[in-house]
Amino acid sequence: MRLHLWDGEASGTITTQTGKILWSAFCERTHNVFVVTVQGSGGEQDATARVREEWGITPCFYLNQKDPETYAAELPPKPEISRLGEINLVTQKMKTDGAHVVASQCVREPGQTRLFVAIGTAAAADVNLAAANAAKDAMSRVQAAVAKGGVALTISHRNWWHAYLQSSYLEIPDDPYWQKYWWRQIYKFGSASSESSDNIIDTQGPWLWDSGYHILTPEQGDQKRELITRSVNRWQDLKGGHAGYTYTGGCAMYATLAEGERALETLDHLKPLIKPNTMYWEGGGEVVETPLSAVESIDYLLLQSWGGVIRIFPAPPQRWKEMTFDNFRTEGAFLVSAAMRNGMVSGVKIHSEAGKTCVLQNPWPGRELTVTDGFGQTVKTMRAGKNFTFATATGGVYFVNPNE
Repeated sequence: MRLHLWDGEASGTITTQTGKILWSAFCERTHNVFVVTVQGSGGEQDATARVREEWGITPCFYLNQKDPETYAAELPPKPEISRLGEINLVTQKMKTDGAHVVASQCVREPGQTRLFVAIGTAAAADVNLAAANAAKDAMSRVQAAVAKGGVALTISHRNWWHAYLQSSYLEIPDDPYWQKYWWRQIYKFGSASSESSDNIIDTQGPWLWDSGYHILTPEQGDQKRELITRSVNRWQDLKGGHAGYTYTGGCAMYATLAEGERALETLDHLKPLIKPNTMYWEGGGEVVETPLSAVESIDYLLLQSWGGVIRIFPAPPQRWKEMTFDNFRTEGAFLVSAAMRNGMVSGVKIHSEAGKTCVLQNPWPGRELTVTDGFGQTVKTMRAGKNFTFATATGGVYFVNPNE
């Protein structure tokens, strides 16, 4: 089995005693439909795919080796199997509210078959009504996908992934492990996103809201910086109770303190906890938030944006001699690109999406800098200590270079 990140598609080969089955699968975005293609050869030339029903209950029963039949009275009913026209339905009603329905249709094509699958959900105290609404939703999406056709869906699906994966870029040739890891998490972000939903991917627990804790930054003076340093060191030195976020969060905190090497050393502690599929196991099951938070940790070594200031390569680890990032987003709706070679920063480009004032910490300490716009015109800057401020226009592109 292989997961092709560039195309957002999984594929593999199943070899039996009589032949081979080539399969591929992706989740199409427009109709939110799974598309599974099967090609059989030899004695498997009539191979096809279908949906296998499972009881819609928590997997904790199986993880804890408990028989769910013992608790059947407290659990949802077992799924119902039905067929409406060309579409097969697996209906799972909940115990007291809501239902979900898996609708699928298999279409035979020359030399292969395609299975189109959609999951519909609905909430209602009347579980029969919920099931009917969920089925209607799932069936309509399957019918729309089948009408468009597998070839057209494949093309549009791959075009989306190609555009998405080219919207930003990271290269760390000195550290192929974290470079590959970063790209695999970017794939996960794309898989979990939806243009039609306003919901954000919440990977930070309560920290997106006011939790009552005081916010401290190194910019608040030496005393506050010392307090932050002692606190993070104490957290990392504690024995027992460490989890994945201990290392991703610790990395980001050390990066905020401009301690790049200590930050990367902390992040490296996560490696033994990561599964081959780059997921992370905690509390009896695989979780996604810790692996995703590692992306922010890596990004913090290359680019930070807090307190109204953009900081380019604020904490470069010593072992990373070459680093390149392109179109990393910061506060203020700026897309920032830059490169570093043996400690020298170059290629700084800032794309302003909203036309806000840009405050940039000087990437070349001790030197003056010049900002030019996309037409080669010098842009007026104002300096306050190590920060430079300049106005931007909506959609404007700006290049920053050190003075000779």
